[in-house]
Amino acid sequence: MFQSHRNHQDRGMHAYLYLFASFMIELLTWSLPFSYGVFLNYYNSHRLGSATPSSVSGEPSTNKAEQSSTLALVGTLATGIMYLAYPFVLRTTSLYPWYCRHIMAAGLLLCVAGLCGAAFSSRPWHFIVTQGIVYSLGGSLLSFPSVAFLFEWFPERRGLAMGILFSGTGIGGIAMPFVIDEMLRTLGQRWTFLILAASFVGLLVPCFVFIKPRLPAVPSNTRTRTRLIDVSFLRNGAFWPLFVCSTLQGLGNFVPGIYLPSYTTDIGLGNTAATLFAALINGASVPGAIFIGWATDRLDLRWPILLSTVGAALASFLLWGFAQSGIQLGIFAIVYGFTAGGFSAMWPRFASAIAKDDVRLATLVYSLFGASRGVGNILAGPISSALLSNSTRVRYGMSNYGPLILFTGATMLASACGTAFGLFGRAGGTRARPRAS
Repeated sequence: MFQSHRNHQDRGMHAYLYLFASFMIELLTWSLPFSYGVFLNYYNSHRLGSATPSSVSGEPSTNKAEQSSTLALVGTLATGIMYLAYPFVLRTTSLYPWYCRHIMAAGLLLCVAGLCGAAFSSRPWHFIVTQGIVYSLGGSLLSFPSVAFLFEWFPERRGLAMGILFSGTGIGGIAMPFVIDEMLRTLGQRWTFLILAASFVGLLVPCFVFIKPRLPAVPSNTRTRTRLIDVSFLRNGAFWPLFVCSTLQGLGNFVPGIYLPSYTTDIGLGNTAATLFAALINGASVPGAIFIGWATDRLDLRWPILLSTVGAALASFLLWGFAQSGIQLGIFAIVYGFTAGGFSAMWPRFASAIAKDDVRLATLVYSLFGASRGVGNILAGPISSALLSNSTRVRYGMSNYGPLILFTGATMLASACGTAFGLFGRAGGTRARPRAS
């Protein structure tokens, strides 16, 4: 029996069904936060809480500015909380995999509750609670248990498998901005969120069947408890440059996705173009995640890090910074989405550089890299709002977006510090290595 399960590593029906189910969960769970720019664009131009689309054109501009600043926090808060939950959820599911489906069911209930709550929200703080906190907590419980088992199913092609899994976010991000924009414009806020809640139940419950560990999960309290306090990896000098790299990348990573739709409408290109560019960023992350994940399996890890971080920085400084037309913004969205969007596909190799072949430790280390991005995401919300409110002091790019553009490029460039991880201690796993069969 044990040998038959080993045959499923990196190949076979069970491994592929697991990957497909995880892909679907990733697609739906993350596509909403990654499409938040479309929501924000709608909130800024319509009356909150209305059962049907209703304009806010008659409200004072000061109220609109305050509302927009507060609502912008919802997007960074949602992604930030989901990433911050990485260590807790992944560690719990790796220690107690027999509770995996229970955890995912609880996450689905919270997601549905958050979406239903957002349907009837009428004030910015309502959305912070429902769409920003409740949904994101549920999303973390729903999404991360599936990721925890990837280290067991795909030990050899881990980077490629993670790239495929994370590409679900990008593929969902291609379609969902258009779907959400159309529903918001025709059905309004309330029915849009209620339909999304029903879709989550109908599409994700069947996926639970295929999310399972490679080997049968057997309760074993003694063994797991001995690993709970193993933090010796913190003394590995290679961990900290990679951790700082992920945190800095998280500071600027989602800024274009949140503000590019508003930027697009501000230069007079309209809602359709705004939705298109949001979809392009998400869509370009699909080949970006797959390519960068593939590259980490075959090249020295420093090269994919440079491609992702420096590439995103140059796109921000040179393409977004000087963009005044739809073509220029489209090129920026594609380049930025490909480079920055593929960054998280490197986390499995980040973990391998620290944990080598220890699957449980790799899962814990991997989760900490996810949490580091969460810290960056949460800090990015108030920082970006403050930059917008003091934008007149910086003359760069279009109107009041100059500080945001410079902030995004600077954080991407600073995150290239991850290439220094090889200078500290001994780090394994910088390049894919053959394993004994």
